[in-house]
Amino acid sequence: MDAAIHDAHITGYQYLVDALTLPDAKDRHVLAAAIAGSVDVIVTLNLRHFPHEYLAPHGLEAQHPDTFLIHQRGLDEAAFFNACAAADGA
Repeated sequence: MDAAIHDAHITGYQYLVDALTLPDAKDRHVLAAAIAGSVDVIVTLNLRHFPHEYLAPHGLEAQHPDTFLIHQRGLDEAAFFNACAAADGA
């Protein structure tokens, strides 16, 4: 991930972890990193652990990877298919 997306690695979020609440406390570091990284979406297969009511106050939402990819395709279809072709050849 770091090689493909240069700003994907988020640091300096640890101070937020203890102040956050999620159904599974073991996921708080993910929410903390999302907040510190000023992201819009947490992409996860485990949507149950990131309910809307916990994320909305931080301006975040959780999306299944398939939903996320569909949204990316809608933003720039040519770039999306180019990225898919490049990943297929990797």
